Amino acid sequence: MNDSDFSEIINYIGLYSFIVPVSVIFWRFRYLRGPVLWFAVLKLFKALVTILSNILMVRNIQYPYLPFIEVAVDALFLSYIYGYLIRSEPSKTVVRWFGPVFALFTVVMYVLGLRNAADYGNYLVGAESLAITVMLIIFLRQLMEDRAIESLRRTPFFLISAGLLLDNLISVPIYFSVQPLMDYSFTLALRAYNLVLLFALISNLFYAAGFWFTKKEFQDNRGLAVG
Repeated sequence: MNDSDFSEIINYIGLYSFIVPVSVIFWRFRYLRGPVLWFAVLKLFKALVTILSNILMVRNIQYPYLPFIEVAVDALFLSYIYGYLIRSEPSKTVVRWFGPVFALFTVVMYVLGLRNAADYGNYLVGAESLAITVMLIIFLRQLMEDRAIESLRRTPFFLISAGLLLDNLISVPIYFSVQPLMDYSFTLALRAYNLVLLFALISNLFYAAGFWFTKKEFQDNRGLAVG
């Protein structure tokens, strides 16, 4: 097996690893509530975008708008979710406004024609990942202040947030540097993209675990309500 074959295997595994959390979403769907349900809807949307992108690529159809739509929707959903979960001000207000402002910025940049710049999409994803990383750190710090570390292992939104943090932490440096890397060495850029997809696989396993433990949380909450 040469390097090219190995990279292709990593790409396929990472790209289609969304199948794991999506399968768990359907298996546990009746237990999904609140922010976990909203995140599940976002994962289903992103899975559809991935499938559609690959279909269009196989048919040699250009789809410059899809990455912009995905980034805008991602920012809107995550800012709404974490704007709901984060309690401290002014962080709560800033997070709530981030999604609409960033989505509008994305649409404006697309309309202005910056979609034709080869590196713009990478910088856009890097900027979004940086903002998401900050809001995740704020939320996880709040969560760890509220609960003991031991109890977080099976807390659905802690697992989901941990997966998101891993995904975005690796995305920030790579998406900001991938264009210079590509200019210097296509092989290095390919390895960087492999690393993103490898972290995507790990993140999807965290999401799947988060969705899986929704049943226990649902039963515990119902038991408290009955009690």
